[in-house]
Amino acid sequence: MENKTQPNELSVTAFVESISDDVRRSDATAIVRLMQTATGERPKMWAGSIVGFGSYHYTYDSGREGDMPVIGFRRVRRRQFFMA
Repeated sequence: MENKTQPNELSVTAFVESISDDVRRSDATAIVRLMQTATGERPKMWAGSIVGFGSYHYTYDSGREGDMPVIGFRRVRRRQFFMA
């Protein structure tokens, strides 16, 4: 089974600009800047709704493997969800 969380060529800028709430859009812009500064990596869209920075490859004991961003965030309804 292929992992659905894959990097793609969607625009991070367009994703952030699509946030209708001014405060949340401003927060997302600040988060992108913060994470880019912290990681030294350019943001990339993953799976259509995750803004990720860098990537790492993982392999479980079961043999399942894939790639994920080192750090990232996504909007979940009205909340920001962070991952590292």
